[in-house]
Amino acid sequence: MRTFTFAALALAFASTLAATNIVTVSNAGADAPGTATIASNGPLAVSWTTPAQGFTNVTIQAAIGFHTDAGGSSSIAAFLTTSLGPGTTQAADEVAATGTIVAQNVTPANGVAAPLFTFFTGLTLDPSTTYYLSLFPVSGGTSSWDFNPFTTSTDVGTTLNPVFLRAPAVDGVYAPASEFTNQTFGLGYFSVTGDASAIPEPATVALVAAGLLGITLRRRRV
Repeated sequence: MRTFTFAALALAFASTLAATNIVTVSNAGADAPGTATIASNGPLAVSWTTPAQGFTNVTIQAAIGFHTDAGGSSSIAAFLTTSLGPGTTQAADEVAATGTIVAQNVTPANGVAAPLFTFFTGLTLDPSTTYYLSLFPVSGGTSSWDFNPFTTSTDVGTTLNPVFLRAPAVDGVYAPASEFTNQTFGLGYFSVTGDASAIPEPATVALVAAGLLGITLRRRRV
């Protein structure tokens, strides 16, 4: 009986797990996308809010590249936080950070966005929580985030801030604590995917419980 109980409950919970696209922003057409240089346009960020369920095994990517025709080199740092702007702290708000990474080399092509660059994998996102992916220049200053025109695709219940957030300067203590504001241009191409991990529907739990109770009573009568 005990083994059956655990197996039934596991099945009820496992039935709620499914690989899903949480939010994706991608190139909308054949014309060349714009690019927002992370240095000259200031540190850039995008944000979204998860639905009333969490996600596991989350991968976050963005169309970031160092254009080979620009010359030089480019290094950036990325942060995933649950707050952005003054008052944001590493201890309270940081989910993940890359440290310094070298931006990938890309060759600009008409109608082709820079390939997605993977920043984070294996993350867990909480339900009903706003997340911020922010990118900061470390050196070089020629790394660009492709944007506009764009199409969006989101999981049911996920909401998306439809524009870039930008900071004119970097806070010297903790970068995501810089002063960000919504911009009128673009929204960077990026992708957040993972496994949905919602709590089973009450009806599902009730059915499983009723079945287990029936089996228990039957065993007692035998």
